[in-house]
Amino acid sequence: MANILILAKGSYGDVFPMYAIAKEFIVRGHQVLFATEQRHEHATKSVGLSVIVLDVEAADNTQSRFQKFYSTILKKYSMSLWMSAQNVRDELNILMDKSSNVDIVIGGQGAYVGPLIASVLKKKWVYCSISPLSIPSYYDPPLLPYVHGFQRRFYNFSVAQRFLLRSAKRLSRIYMSSLTSLRGRAGCRTDLHPLFEGMYSADLNLFLISPSFISPQPDWPARTKITGFTWFEPEFMRGVEKIQKLSEFFDAGLPPIVFALGGPSRTNPGDFFEESIKAAQLLGKRAIIVTERKIDHLLPNNTDFLVTGYVPYSFLISRALAVVHSGGIGAIGWCLKFGIPSLLIPESLDQFDNAYRAKRNKFVDILPRRMYSASNIARMLERLFVDNAMDLQLAEAKKTVENENGAEIACSTIESILI
Repeated sequence: MANILILAKGSYGDVFPMYAIAKEFIVRGHQVLFATEQRHEHATKSVGLSVIVLDVEAADNTQSRFQKFYSTILKKYSMSLWMSAQNVRDELNILMDKSSNVDIVIGGQGAYVGPLIASVLKKKWVYCSISPLSIPSYYDPPLLPYVHGFQRRFYNFSVAQRFLLRSAKRLSRIYMSSLTSLRGRAGCRTDLHPLFEGMYSADLNLFLISPSFISPQPDWPARTKITGFTWFEPEFMRGVEKIQKLSEFFDAGLPPIVFALGGPSRTNPGDFFEESIKAAQLLGKRAIIVTERKIDHLLPNNTDFLVTGYVPYSFLISRALAVVHSGGIGAIGWCLKFGIPSLLIPESLDQFDNAYRAKRNKFVDILPRRMYSASNIARMLERLFVDNAMDLQLAEAKKTVENENGAEIACSTIESILI
């Protein structure tokens, strides 16, 4: 059996698919080391995994004033993909100390240290992506943050799309130049973009999403495989009291609308809760609001509304009438698995591209965040409720998606290159 190092960073949406793969490897008898950020340490241990903490916050004191300022601005505007070379160097040192005997290195799209540690240890590297934006194609160009509105207006002009994608890559290489230098010292190619081509593997690249959502493109890296969604049940989110209250609420009436923010929007919701509650009232529908915030003062004095903390999507979405969310791949996947229509409110990073692709497949509708008002929400949800074409598309996708086992396919494929 193999010793496997898995690297996962980012939000729960980035980490959960890697948990699913790690658990499948353990079932198969392999040894797994799971390297992640300190904020995920407790969750990782609760999943039953041996954890290596990549505490990158400790590296901030080594940054120049300019680096600290730039990092703050990027984080403020959800550009959390940026890391200094010192951050990655610290991670590399931690991994060198604790994982020298691994047989293979597997990493998600935020784990920039992955190709480096694999190169230093002279082991195979497997890249796992959950976002079409992380392996962009000139044949099926993604919508990019900040310029997505312009792209939509000129989407059929391939020259303009290619120019924007090339420009975005060149610009992003500027703030990752120090990481490029570090890649050279680790024995990796410096002519490759550290966020894109530099992350791709010559051995195996896995798309951990459904073929119902994306299709292979001619300019994808060689040895790229679509596995289907990897389903992970976060039992550490399944509080007894929360689940009991939700069960009682579901049983007490008709299926509710679920309003659930994701990504950076969780900490900066704006008027999301107020407008969501008003929209449900306009429609005369029951609703569940997913948040850790105290918003009791916003709730009407009746039993048609429930506020809950974060719970497994498998439980929350399966009994929903519709879901309003930010457009994360995980939430889209669970809605497809249960055939539930959704209204997407994309705000940052890959959410715009995810939303566009889902709408293109007639799985969802989209409401821009600037237009998020009770009247607009109610109008678009009413349209979803009677959209027969969407119902048919969701029913077809459900047949495929509900039977997918991306973790099993991913592990079998990885095992094939372990020989």
